[in-house]
Amino acid sequence: MNNHFKNIKISDDIELKMNIYNLDTCVVNSFRRIVLSDVIGNSFDKVIIKTNTSIINNEILSHRLSLIPLEIDIGDDICVELDVKNSDYDKMTITSSDLKVTSGEINIIPDILLLELCHGEQVSLQMYPVKGSGKKHAKFTPVSVCSFKIDEDVQIRQEIWDKLSVKNKKKCRKYCKEILSLNSDHYLYDNSIGTYGFKTFNENTKDKIMNGIKSYLVDIGITDVDKDVVIFSDQYYNKKYVYSFKLESHLIDPYVVFSKILYRFDKKIIELQNKDIEIDNKNCLAGVCFIIQGEGHTIGNILSRELQKDDRVKYSYYKMKHPFDRKIMLYLILNDKKSDETKYANVLADSFKRIVKINKNLQEEWKLILEKKNLNLQEIIEI
Repeated sequence: MNNHFKNIKISDDIELKMNIYNLDTCVVNSFRRIVLSDVIGNSFDKVIIKTNTSIINNEILSHRLSLIPLEIDIGDDICVELDVKNSDYDKMTITSSDLKVTSGEINIIPDILLLELCHGEQVSLQMYPVKGSGKKHAKFTPVSVCSFKIDEDVQIRQEIWDKLSVKNKKKCRKYCKEILSLNSDHYLYDNSIGTYGFKTFNENTKDKIMNGIKSYLVDIGITDVDKDVVIFSDQYYNKKYVYSFKLESHLIDPYVVFSKILYRFDKKIIELQNKDIEIDNKNCLAGVCFIIQGEGHTIGNILSRELQKDDRVKYSYYKMKHPFDRKIMLYLILNDKKSDETKYANVLADSFKRIVKINKNLQEEWKLILEKKNLNLQEIIEI
């Protein structure tokens, strides 16, 4: 089993940072897209306003209330009320601390500003949490941030690196970390000295890194230093991919959120296998065009990339005409010009199986990580 997830760090119980190795960019990007659009979350989507004489109209007030972060595993019998009136002449600040849970149990983050009431103004309402996904509205998304970036591996040319003693190699890597601000969480190769991602400081450019390493090598007695002594390996064109992945959740253990990402990813592919996928060759001059209803760029990217790896495939790409038209057109051309629709369908089915296998491996690896944290993957995905 490959180790895809490394250097996992949790900050403030809500932020997860980790490095992801040896996966295609489309797969890592699918993690980001799935958590933003497919993972089920909760929001105060059902708001019944009885009285509202504040300056904020009902629609805006309902929207503000719906953006209060909620846990992902709450019950179905929750009712929360807000009943306040300002009898004073000073403005009254109303926050989430003024909400009262009248049925069920739910944790609400305190001190979130909701509105201000002037003298005599009153708000009385009831609201109920509803489950949904980011496809319906962003308020259901269980994260505030989910992003990744591809790091460039920085190396010293092998023949120069071999001239350094073990002590000087360690000192060089320490120098690159502390002075040149290179990331030292991983070294892809024996001669790697760190990774270079987004600029930590404005002056931390590739030229600065290159000049700094040259100066260091000259200082320790390496004389044959030229402009090619430092190698920046662009990970887009490198078989060894490294991604810096970041996820920031709402009131939810980040381990739980990422577990649900893998679960939803697996479920999407399995559901896709059971769909009736149409073949439309009216406007297809070569090969076959598969019409996949109800899917978008997440599936389109993964399928087209996976098909490109197949030796039987000459060409593969997809397009989506409009974001509101939830369907993708997947174009496929095989090397064998005599292939019929059955063979094309078999090639597509094989790509489904490979993607499912990739995700099963990722789930097994993540399961071992959870066990070290005393978490159970099966219990998490059943929430």
